[in-house]
Amino acid sequence: MNPYELHCIAGDDLTLAVDFTADGQALELSDGDVAELVLHLPDGAEQVLAADLQEGSTATFVFSGAQTAGLLEQNPSGEFRYCVRLHFADGSQHTPIYRQLFLIAGC
Repeated sequence: MNPYELHCIAGDDLTLAVDFTADGQALELSDGDVAELVLHLPDGAEQVLAADLQEGSTATFVFSGAQTAGLLEQNPSGEFRYCVRLHFADGSQHTPIYRQLFLIAGC
């Protein structure tokens, strides 16, 4: 399994923690740096979610059970794609996780 693939059951909470590195070392997020998760919806739209917590080199994103259930209602196949993007305080950006599978299954 691809380590960036996300799988969950609709109605369950999902927490995703992403550790950022550069040249094999932890990449400390500075004041003004922003991590976001970009969820690609079936209609071509994007839903952008800011990290619920940013600390050191880790950003944590949380989907509530209501959100995962609502996503399955939007797309009964349960198949989505997501990216994780960093916006740095200097205005640059980097997308280290790009269009990975996010699969939500019914129970």
